[in-house]
Amino acid sequence: MSTAVEARVKAARRWVLKFQPFFGTLALFAEWRVDESVQTAATDGRTIWISPSYAAGLTASQLAGLLVHELLHCALEHSARRKFRDPIRWNIAADIVVNGMIEGVRGLELPSGSVRDYDLQGLSVEEVYEQISTGKDRGHELLLVDLVSPPASNVASSQSSWAAARAQATIIAHRRGVGWGSNGAGVSRELTLLAEPQLPWNALLWQFVVRSQHDYVGFDRRFVGRGLYLEALQPVPLRVEVAIDTSGSVDERQLAAFLAELESLLAIHTDIQGQFYFADAEIYGPFSLTQAALRERPIGGGGTSFEPFFAKVGDMHPPPDLCLYFTDGYGTFPTDAPRAPVMWIVPEGGLPAPEFPFGQVARMGAPSGGF
Repeated sequence: MSTAVEARVKAARRWVLKFQPFFGTLALFAEWRVDESVQTAATDGRTIWISPSYAAGLTASQLAGLLVHELLHCALEHSARRKFRDPIRWNIAADIVVNGMIEGVRGLELPSGSVRDYDLQGLSVEEVYEQISTGKDRGHELLLVDLVSPPASNVASSQSSWAAARAQATIIAHRRGVGWGSNGAGVSRELTLLAEPQLPWNALLWQFVVRSQHDYVGFDRRFVGRGLYLEALQPVPLRVEVAIDTSGSVDERQLAAFLAELESLLAIHTDIQGQFYFADAEIYGPFSLTQAALRERPIGGGGTSFEPFFAKVGDMHPPPDLCLYFTDGYGTFPTDAPRAPVMWIVPEGGLPAPEFPFGQVARMGAPSGGF
């Protein structure tokens, strides 16, 4: 049976490469194995295992759909991106996303029993996971887990390989004058998030909070004895203007997270000075940027406009060293960028990074090392 199924798998891969060049190009980067040790199919982000017994009962279009399903898990790094999350719930979220991408693509059919959710399938996997983790699970049933944790030693090389694969597949698909099927929005959303910064926002902030000593006595003496000549980092006073989105689109959980993140920042970096505002369509404040002031009762609840805060910043002479805006990103942006650097701190589920007209976008809400 294995030999016959192997031949069918190869035929399905050739068909995908010919008629769906985006998926077909990605298929060239995966390792494929027909293996009875899995019950249906599985992947660790590099190798894809197909059960010959399961595959034997699928039609040609269902087998092609199964191959693309596992391939998308690989190319979108779903195994590596799980991090701290519950494996079953994460697998359900990932299946909802990839099955939404596959449906409607010519020649691909989802096997019977595939997890579907038409309301959530256009989101990223992280966003779907949050939705079904906060009481919006509609009774999704996962028959088998097909996402296997990758070996830690393979994660970095696998991520680099799939980044190259995604870029090459996109180029080839556009050269052929096709996209990635009729549901390209979901793929685009996933690809956009993969291109965003992977560091937590407070790590990205470090570039503003410290500076290097560029002289011969600037090595950090704690490491010299170990043969590591690392530049010492010296804290500098940082004048920051902060806006905290209190509009109606920000729920209580997100607002509490904004305040907790900012309070934690002030506890760690004592050289930060400045003031903060609550903001919806207007701004309220300023308040002194202290841990005590952050416990003030938030003001807001209306629509969202980023213009009042940046108008206030534009009147400041000299401009602040940095503007931080904690927001979901859904609102009216000013026409012109401010003179000061801007960092948008956005929770998972917020506006995609490319839609911010200026500034640096960083995600918050995941534990250290999270996506």
